[in-house]
Amino acid sequence: MNKVLEEHPGIDRAKIKLRETYWWPGIAGDIEETIQHCQGCQDSAKSNPGLTIPTDPLRLPKAPWEKIVVDVTGPFATTPY
Repeated sequence: MNKVLEEHPGIDRAKIKLRETYWWPGIAGDIEETIQHCQGCQDSAKSNPGLTIPTDPLRLPKAPWEKIVVDVTGPFATTPY
């Protein structure tokens, strides 16, 4: 369980992943509390206090290749969990 929560993808996805293998009374609350107190998330929030993702819609180009947009992500974990 700890391995899934170390690199958790958020509360909802962590619940889905853990419920594939585990069950106990109060599992949902335990997952929520663990993730809400995640030290890695706390540290990340402190180092990026004003980090926001722009959500404005992009203007549609008038011609092909007028604008190119790329989403850059990573690095990704190399472990299976």
